Amino acid sequence: GDELFLSVNPSSGEGEYVQAIKYINQQYKGIMIERVSRDYNLCTTPNHVHVGTNKYNKGRGRNILLVKESDLPKDFTFLVTIPKWKGTDLEYIEFDGIKYDFKLFCEFLGYWLSDGTLVEDRKLIQLIQLKQEVKEKMWLCSSSLFGKKARNDKDRITISACSKPELLLFFYNLGKQDVRYVPDFIKQTTSENISLFLEAFRLGDGTIHKGKVWKGYQFKPQVHYITTSKRLADDLGELILKTGERPSFKNTGKRYYNDVKRGKVYISKNDILWINVLKNKYNLKRRIQENVIEYEGYIYDVELERNHTLIIRINNNVGVSGNCRCSLQYYNPMFDEWDEKLRMFVTSPMKEEERKVRRKSKIHIKVGTKEFDV
Repeated sequence: GDELFLSVNPSSGEGEYVQAIKYINQQYKGIMIERVSRDYNLCTTPNHVHVGTNKYNKGRGRNILLVKESDLPKDFTFLVTIPKWKGTDLEYIEFDGIKYDFKLFCEFLGYWLSDGTLVEDRKLIQLIQLKQEVKEKMWLCSSSLFGKKARNDKDRITISACSKPELLLFFYNLGKQDVRYVPDFIKQTTSENISLFLEAFRLGDGTIHKGKVWKGYQFKPQVHYITTSKRLADDLGELILKTGERPSFKNTGKRYYNDVKRGKVYISKNDILWINVLKNKYNLKRRIQENVIEYEGYIYDVELERNHTLIIRINNNVGVSGNCRCSLQYYNPMFDEWDEKLRMFVTSPMKEEERKVRRKSKIHIKVGTKEFDV
């Protein structure tokens, strides 16, 4: 249709949204190249184009290349995130004729989407947090943003929105916990502002696991975000990509809480979704398991109007893939006929005199800049 796809410009390394000019949805029978690792998953046809690099230029960083499967060198590394994201910076955001500092609002929104609630009948916006060190950061942000409208209570911060219908409606539209989402202006802002939002969300609904020590090397800490909203989980993954890192997703199911005093076990209403942050921008080819498999079924892709790179998510692992730029399909002129309903060639037991293409006929084929008479 008319949706835009998140892509990486190979020349600049910048992420941008691009229109698709062609959709591939067709039957295929043959071999596929499957690549699997703990945090990478991709299965493609043998003529697929991959995105990555096999060089590192000192002082210039990496050059992003689009390389065919048959030409992949041993030292190739697959690109798995967006190297650069510019976005649009704003000075302020306005509700009810009042201008709020944009950076502070990004931070506050991170707190609210993780620990916020709305008291509609009293027209109150609240943040609920028991950890005092986190609550102090929330209070510093809230008081700087809303001034005297903010109140610091024992276990919560309350902002009065009695005379601010636009502000109240904005937070109301973000939904309840299991259907919350990140508004577009956060997704389209700079990576610096996105980082402010993500850190605030982590303080409310996230955690950091200390990196392990292995053979004298200290691994970096790993950040995790937690939510019950699938839409919010997807949005957080998009934001992580725009900070130059990479998300992976895990559904841990419903959470159980054993209340020993009351002798009851409580179960959460919704599944708990974890979004893990992976630091690496590239995956080494030699560290990924490669399998050649037989496949029969549908294959899918899109062709973008530029860049020809596409952010993909398979089995909860995210990466960057080249998109298809080939319109050729297998065609046996003796026995195959085009089926408009299936959008593919199907075998037809034609009689000898019913051949549509004579044996001595030639077909002219163009593949990129090359031409063939077959």
